[in-house]
Parts: sequence; C-alpha cells; structure tokens
Amino acid sequence: MRTLLPTVAVILGLTNTILYNLLGDDDSMGPFDWELQQWPQTVLYALTGIVVGLLVSGAFLRFGRSGLRGGFFGRYGLTVMAVCLGGAILGPLLVFSTIVLGTDVYVPSSPSEFASIALFAATVGGAIGAVEGVVLGFPLAGVLGMFGDHTVARNG
Repeated sequence: MRTLLPTVAVILGLTNTILYNLLGDDDSMGPFDWELQQWPQTVLYALTGIVVGLLVSGAFLRFGRSGLRGGFFGRYGLTVMAVCLGGAILGPLLVFSTIVLGTDVYVPSSPSEFASIALFAATVGGAIGAVEGVVLGFPLAGVLGMFGDHTVARNG
C-alpha cells in the first residue's frame, strides 16, 4: 500500500494537470477546442500534480492508517476526502502557475484579489475533486482493500 497509494495519487494528479493543460488559457476557446500549452507550462503543471499527489498520499498514509486498514466504506471515505483535498490544493497552484507563465492572463493587483482567486480556485478544485473522488473511490477503495497493510498483521 505504501507504493500503490502514491502511484495512484501521482497518476490522478498528472491526469488532472494534463486536462488543465489541454483547456488552455485563451478565453475565445470553446469547451472542446483543446490545445497543449508551451512546454514550460506543461512541465510546471506536471510537477505541480506530482508534488500535490505525493503530499496528499503521504499525509493520508501517515494520518489515515487506521481508516485504510478498516472496512470498505472507511477506505472509500478516506479516498474521497483525499481526492477532494488534493483538488483543493491543486486548483490554486495550477491557476497561479498559469498566471506566472501564461500570456494575456489577468494578474491580480491587490492582496484581496489574490485571496479571492485562491479561494475560488480551491473551492472549484475541491468540488471537482469531490466529484472525481466519489466516482473513483469505489474501485480505489476495493484495490486498497486487496493490497492492505500486511506488515501489521505479521507483527501484531
């Protein structure tokens, strides 16, 4: 489980950043008119997804150990919460990396604008993460149950 959970978290983070990268930063683009961004943005999005995925999975391995060893619904709840938290963290980081490296992007000029953009991005990222977690939580909770923590059973 120590390698499975971070691997799944990194894959989810990379998938989300690839989708975010394909959306582009042009206001005139339609919802299905996707294009890849420049390579510095793509690399920054990928690194952001990897770092957030590893941080969230590491935190849940450390603090949610008993819930991960529990029943299916305990693992499901932790999975949904982890993906939701990951989305809430990833959202502002992706938006601000777009602001830093993007062209023709609105740059906040005051701390209140900066905070409101961060709060909005965290809310949207958390909501998208919650929906994603509800959908992907069932198979992930089942897989986590199959690869349970066997070292505790041997030592305890």
